[in-house]
Amino acid sequence: MRPIADELPVRVGFFLIPDFPMLAFSAAIETLRVANWVSGRNLYSWTLFSEDGGPVSPSSGIAMTPHAPMAAAERFPIMLVCAGIGGNKYRNKRVFAWLRKLARNRTVLGGVGTGAYALARAGLLDGYRCTIHWEEFENFAREFPHLKLSADLFEIDRDRMTCPGGTASLDMVLHLIEQQHGRELAWEIADEFIQHQVRSPHDPQRMSLQSRTRVNDVRLLSALSAMEKNLEDPLTLAQLCRVSGLSLRHLQRRFTEVLGKSPTHFYRELRLQRARKMLMNGTKSILDVAVANGFVSGSHFTRCYRAQFGRPPREERSR
Repeated sequence: MRPIADELPVRVGFFLIPDFPMLAFSAAIETLRVANWVSGRNLYSWTLFSEDGGPVSPSSGIAMTPHAPMAAAERFPIMLVCAGIGGNKYRNKRVFAWLRKLARNRTVLGGVGTGAYALARAGLLDGYRCTIHWEEFENFAREFPHLKLSADLFEIDRDRMTCPGGTASLDMVLHLIEQQHGRELAWEIADEFIQHQVRSPHDPQRMSLQSRTRVNDVRLLSALSAMEKNLEDPLTLAQLCRVSGLSLRHLQRRFTEVLGKSPTHFYRELRLQRARKMLMNGTKSILDVAVANGFVSGSHFTRCYRAQFGRPPREERSR
């Protein structure tokens, strides 16, 4: 990344989109604050913006009052767009035009959480590496097949920054601080946060399958991995046996012993959990969600969904 400014403090703007994630936003700001405290210098300042300068509620519902409307930030060194649930549906041409104006004025632009959608729809990620939360990866790639999308923890490519939210915003800002003020300061900040390391941009977003499932059996992990990779076209038990190297009897016994469920039950729950996230955060029809998760019909999907979550898919979407 090119130098941001010759004078301190470096001004960092946060543009808040309704339902932005508080954790990702706070992690970024706190990292800047602690950089000032640890260094004993005023290295960074921050300003919160919204479209009209009015309050914006994050997904937690705790209203935040920005410092200024976006029109007050025609020239700003760094502007991070913070979005979360609903960011994939955000289409505000006025905001997109403002972001393009910032880009023309050489502002470093970033997307936190699903903020990458706003940058991409404004045409500001063309030719740049970018990333987004792993749950949005498929939808984002489908809408923007021409973009250089990665599954990395965060991306800093010249004057663009993107991260999937959560604690990854802390790592992205630490990396920015390291580039501007050195590795020692970045690691001192991480130590203050009781972080055991400063993660690199190429670290994976998700925990390993073994960590997530607490399964150590290599053959069982092979079956679980195959299930996760084949949700739209579910594998048969015979195929899972071939992948794992287990007989049908041993496959069923190991699932019951380790996970407390049969392979069929576990696989169905995995597909239903993904369907639930798609219903809550996406725009696909209920039938399309059913098909995308391997259910042969809408009625079959509805029965399974109600049995799992106690409500039909239509009610889940309205909630």
